[in-house]
Amino acid sequence: MNYLENISEQMQIDGMIINIECDSKSSDQILEYLQTWKQIGIVTREIFLYDRLKVKEYLRLFSCLNKIKQYQDIIDVMELHELMNLRCHQLTHSQKRRIAIARELLRDPKIMYIQEPLTDLDETSFNIILRWTNTLKQQMKLITTSLSLKSTLLLPGNPYSLFQGQLQKIYTDDYFDLLRQEPMVYTKISAKVENKVFLFDPEDISYIEAQNSKTIICVRDSMFPCQYTLDELEVKLKRFGFYRCHRSYLVNMQKVEEVKKWTKNSYSLKLKNMEDKHVPLSKGRIDKLKELYDF
Repeated sequence: MNYLENISEQMQIDGMIINIECDSKSSDQILEYLQTWKQIGIVTREIFLYDRLKVKEYLRLFSCLNKIKQYQDIIDVMELHELMNLRCHQLTHSQKRRIAIARELLRDPKIMYIQEPLTDLDETSFNIILRWTNTLKQQMKLITTSLSLKSTLLLPGNPYSLFQGQLQKIYTDDYFDLLRQEPMVYTKISAKVENKVFLFDPEDISYIEAQNSKTIICVRDSMFPCQYTLDELEVKLKRFGFYRCHRSYLVNMQKVEEVKKWTKNSYSLKLKNMEDKHVPLSKGRIDKLKELYDF
């Protein structure tokens, strides 16, 4: 795991913020490594608060533990004023993430590590946290990890991808500049189940399959019917790194970790965190994939 030792080195070279696109296992290895560092604040992908406490009681507790008397600026930057009288169990996932960041800021850390800083957030919390990362100057360094390449690129600082145990710096080009544009941040793909309409971020979709004239979206091992055709989704999602790997499949290449050859004329794509699922890759599309990803 040479990349773990390289994190500190790259932070010295690149400055205050580094953002790493990697899988969950690597993110947890980084977490375990960074926990040995001094004066570090940590926000994990799963947020655990003291459910019975009100937000103001929760923050007051940590201010006392860390001997911080004045923390109004932290409340201001995370925009927590309207949440102070709510109990922690009443908060949404997005609100809990802001509380967790505020809690770690009360430790007055020299370095902050955050897993999935922008994932699954509502628009309000997304903007608040993104604005906060853009205001960081010399008072604190920040390390983030995310499954999402888009999130990695949207954050300020230097983007990296973890590939074959090595940190590889991502050099922005026109494709990445498109990802930074405001309209793309809130692109959603809708799916309707009974009387509910779900709106999915493209980065959360693993693959899309055409089944018997229906289009099915796979999100975290769950399947949702979609009103768009596969051809329409191919156009919508091309800029997000989706590839038409088969006439009946559209796959999110950020979720692909292995190209497997089953027989002489048969290939499949293995997806991250989906051990039992392989998406077919047509023989006629393998050459284009090799050209795109240089393998």
